[in-house]
Amino acid sequence: PPDSKDNYLQGLKYFWETGTETALGKTVEMTVLKKKGIEFDIELSLSAVKIEKELNTIAIIRDITERKHAEQALQESEERYRSLQENIPLGIYRITRQGKFISANHSMVRILNYNSRDELLKPSRIQLYAFKDQQEIFFQEIESNSFVSNYEIQLLKKNGDIFWAEINARAIRDELGNIIYYDGILEDITLQKQAKEELRQSKERLDIILQNIGNGVMVLDSSQNVFITNSRTKELLGFDPNQKITPVLSAMLINCHNQGKPLLEAFNKKSFSNLELNVEFPLPRTLYVTGTTFTDVDGKSAGKIFILADVTKEKDIERLKTDFVSSVSHELRTPITSIMGFAQTMLRNKEINNDIREEFLGIIHRESKRLSNLIEDVLSISRIESGKIHYDMSEISLGPIIQEVFNIYKIQAEKKNLRISCNVEKNLPKINADKDAVHQIIVNFIGNAIKFTESGDSVTISLKKIDDWLCLEVSDTGLGIPKKDQARIFDKFYRVSRPGTEIPGTGLGLSIVKEIVELHGGKIEMESEEGKGTTFRTFFPLSKKTLQKTG
Repeated sequence: PPDSKDNYLQGLKYFWETGTETALGKTVEMTVLKKKGIEFDIELSLSAVKIEKELNTIAIIRDITERKHAEQALQESEERYRSLQENIPLGIYRITRQGKFISANHSMVRILNYNSRDELLKPSRIQLYAFKDQQEIFFQEIESNSFVSNYEIQLLKKNGDIFWAEINARAIRDELGNIIYYDGILEDITLQKQAKEELRQSKERLDIILQNIGNGVMVLDSSQNVFITNSRTKELLGFDPNQKITPVLSAMLINCHNQGKPLLEAFNKKSFSNLELNVEFPLPRTLYVTGTTFTDVDGKSAGKIFILADVTKEKDIERLKTDFVSSVSHELRTPITSIMGFAQTMLRNKEINNDIREEFLGIIHRESKRLSNLIEDVLSISRIESGKIHYDMSEISLGPIIQEVFNIYKIQAEKKNLRISCNVEKNLPKINADKDAVHQIIVNFIGNAIKFTESGDSVTISLKKIDDWLCLEVSDTGLGIPKKDQARIFDKFYRVSRPGTEIPGTGLGLSIVKEIVELHGGKIEMESEEGKGTTFRTFFPLSKKTLQKTG
């Protein structure tokens, strides 16, 4: 055929030069020029006609420019589609239910880790699905619906590596409705799954930290909507951890004094610390709130982070210390006043008779001892808290120490008209302890029992072995401890308020005893009912030597 650039006449010349008879009945396509030089496509066909015994050739010309343009556009579209199909990062494939690949693009070959398309298409069957149960579920899904969308499944690469894939596929059926193969588009989502799992684990770890942190945490947006909080926050603000609360700041503060107005007013401050928030219901609490502003990506304020710390105990201790200073001042002033008063009287009156002198000296001695005990209590608690206290541990018997203290307090109890008894089991094993510290424990419990028991009531002391412990029990039928005070009876500086019944003391005795017992590896139990009496049980662990002998 002539060059596509030849004009019409040159195109015709081709037929005559090659021979008319050879060209007859044939059709040729060519590009020719119009008069103005514009190219267009024609289809030329020749046929022979005999006119007056002379053979003539008739040429039929059709303008096929539009058809050629359409064919070219289709060809270019098909080429673009093939290029797109080959270069798209998604695997495109056709496969039989038995695992035979009929077609696959380059990405599918790459995803499955094959070297070439021929290597993937050649086998009669490829093990594609990692787990048989997942495979059957996948087939059931696609066969019942004829298609699946965004279906996640674990597949196998050529080398046996398992990866996560997301598949969009449809079933292709024959005339009888039988599935002959599946067309699918596949994406390797292993990295996305790993990222999601890491994000899930990160969120889980953050949630564990958030839920187990000792302080309350609230994160709010700029409109005071709460979108992150932990269970500790609900607890501190007086709610049940499982209770549903409207997630706005004002609703979270309804149990607070004045509905938490100080915190609401401080919301627009850039930051603040130790803002005092008082919770009134269901239990009184004092909270310190620290607020920090956090910003979004453009640096603008996005909201607030509140940290809520429960300082109720610290506040109580602060109050108790204040009360303690007041109490100690009073306790110190009383004996000092007595000592100074009676000493001055004796110094001024040189001729005071011996009986009065003896009485005054007795008072001075008692008040001095009272002052000494008070100072010793303060020093004891100071040594214990500083960790500087030293115990001289040895194998000791508790029975004789109890009997010694009992004999000391028996006279005092009888003067108060109390019934006091002591029952120590015989042949009790020894414990490993500091003798002076144990003596202090026993003195405190028996002394308190007598102090808080009124005339006509009783005090009972006993010592017995219970499993691997020696149990000292001091029980009285005295005033008892109100229920509201029982949880704090061992707190430092704490004293039970008894209006109309002022009993001297600093509130340190039981705190010191508890510290000593725990440092000896022991434990204390208490039972009390107001108006009926109190029982303290102190458990001392048996010494290792004793346990080895009995074992």
